[in-house]
Amino acid sequence: MKIGIVSLYPFIKNIKTVVNAVESLGHTTKILNLYSVKSSIIYELIKKSNITHWIFSGSPLSVVEKKSPKIPIEILDLEDKKFMLICYSMESMVFQLNYPITIRRELKKEVINLDVDMEKVRKLSKDKLFENISLPISVWRNHYGYLSSYHINNLNEVSSYENESMILFHKNLLLLQIHPERTKDGYKLIDNWINYL
Repeated sequence: MKIGIVSLYPFIKNIKTVVNAVESLGHTTKILNLYSVKSSIIYELIKKSNITHWIFSGSPLSVVEKKSPKIPIEILDLEDKKFMLICYSMESMVFQLNYPITIRRELKKEVINLDVDMEKVRKLSKDKLFENISLPISVWRNHYGYLSSYHINNLNEVSSYENESMILFHKNLLLLQIHPERTKDGYKLIDNWINYL
């Protein structure tokens, strides 16, 4: 299957780990660069594409800066597409939906173990996302001192860590405040998302 990857970095080489993760799972990729293109153009390209699964990358930027790239919020209306928003991308969407985002003052680069509320996951009919993954899941968190989202009301949070929302569902979105491309459990999460959601 071909998977779309939208880079929010100034250079495509910065999404190498995401591309490698997807391709190591046996898929091909199509890469778009939102950093240098208007979000409305990216939206139109995605809308017209026959690719059903799209991953939006992280970024070293802060979502509140005016020059920072914005995830096209219109993707919420594309019912025939599925989106995985990683770290910055999640923050961009949450910020545009007017949910609270808190400025983080410390640097965090670490592997953490996340508990997942499987009862909520089952109620959302998303339990295939965690198939063949032992809980808690081992994931990579990488914050450079910009923004973090904390317990977001009205979005379907299924995992948090230190009061920070880590895995959420909203319409056709899987929102992750983690980098799944960096751990074995994360690879399996990507694989399950592609195959089952």
